[in-house]
Amino acid sequence: MATTSENESAGRKIAMVVELLCQRRIRFSHYREVYGKEYRSFQRDLQHLRKIGVYAGYTISDIKDRELVELVALDGKTRNLNKNAAQIERLTATIARALGEPIARELASGDRATNETDDFFYVAAPRLTEGTEVADICTTLRAAQSSTAGRAAVRFMYPDGRGGAREREVEPYRLTLRSGNFYLIGYDRGSRDWRTFALDRFRSLPVKAGTCTTARELPEKYASNDVIGFIKIPGSSIAVTVELSSRVAAGVVARTWQDAQQVERFSDGRARITFTASDVNEVVRWALGFGADARVVAPPEAVRSARETIEAIARALAPETSATGH
Repeated sequence: MATTSENESAGRKIAMVVELLCQRRIRFSHYREVYGKEYRSFQRDLQHLRKIGVYAGYTISDIKDRELVELVALDGKTRNLNKNAAQIERLTATIARALGEPIARELASGDRATNETDDFFYVAAPRLTEGTEVADICTTLRAAQSSTAGRAAVRFMYPDGRGGAREREVEPYRLTLRSGNFYLIGYDRGSRDWRTFALDRFRSLPVKAGTCTTARELPEKYASNDVIGFIKIPGSSIAVTVELSSRVAAGVVARTWQDAQQVERFSDGRARITFTASDVNEVVRWALGFGADARVVAPPEAVRSARETIEAIARALAPETSATGH
């Protein structure tokens, strides 16, 4: 599943790297028990871990007897990290607790779970509460994705953009957390293209719709770590610029919200940051989170959207008046 950040695949690989550094080995039997994945997925994940190892400074063995993979080499920097295995585990557990169940199980599971925390580097995020509709959807999608009979497609009702809803049949590939909301990234069989679905907009609990027989690779643009511009609308892309006051500029531009972001800093401490997005309202909502310290300045349609949103908020906050005007 996703992390705070974040998605099932990335969370699984983070946990695997931690296991390698702490235990110096990974067993397929444990992998299958914890993640519900089969051998082919195990092989794919190890391929990614080997690529990471090229620049992260570690080397892992081939799979022995379809079961065991061992850490065979560490460079000096990574050896020092390995000595701090307890700190790594505490950090991983802190992230897991911040995410809440059921996603926490993807990062803090089995013998890696711990009650200790890293009090210096602390991650806080909205937690997913078990028993809620969104948590139930997460659990159902997870079960479909890791079915012992093979990854399953799912059917669910979803808004159609015209005030109604229609059934969608989707092959689920990733659950991710962005700006406090959970999203499913999947291949929509109806549109024959990749789509992003907000879990809080589902109109029904997903049900299985057969086994996925076609192997697909998640497109790079959907696999990005972008926080802004994460929502994709085919054929739509626009640059949106936000001006930041000197009070918040330093903190905002210190973070990479999007790989393609462009930053312009001014001598008085102000800054401008430009994002590329399919939906200008995604950037508008982000900017409004900084209150009066952020101002959408381009393009005109984004400025208009920000103004209309602020006016709507002002109307909603205005005190009610009687029919006589008192």
